[in-house]
Amino acid sequence: MRSEGFRVFLSRWLLALVMVFGTYNARGQSFYHLWRGDIEAHLSVTVLAGLVLVILFAICLKTTIQSIHWLGMIAAALVVATLIWVMSDYNLLHISNESYILYFGQIVLATVIAIGMSWGEVRNRR
Repeated sequence: MRSEGFRVFLSRWLLALVMVFGTYNARGQSFYHLWRGDIEAHLSVTVLAGLVLVILFAICLKTTIQSIHWLGMIAAALVVATLIWVMSDYNLLHISNESYILYFGQIVLATVIAIGMSWGEVRNRR
C-alpha cells in the first residue's frame, strides 16, 4: 500500500515537473520560447500548448491551495529550498551557474505543487 502511495506522489511530481519545465526552461525548449519565436509558423501548436498548460496549472494550483493553503506552499518551498542549500553547502550539489539555480528553483516549485496535490490523501488516511 505504501509503494502505491509513493508511485502516485511520483506521478504527480513528474506531472508538475513537465508543467513547470514545459512552461519555461533554460534550454530554450518550452512554451515561452515557442511563444517568443516564430509564432505564426506554429500558431496552432502554440495555442494548444498554452491552453493545456493553463488548464493543468489551474487544476494543480487549485488542488494545492485547497490542501495546504498559501502558508503551506510557502513553508514547503522554504523547506525544499533550504534542503538544496544544505546539500550545496556540503558539496552534494554544485550550483555553479545561473541555469542550475533556475533548474533547482523549478524543481522546488514542482515539488511544492506535487506535495499540495498529494497532501489531501495523506490527511484523509488518518
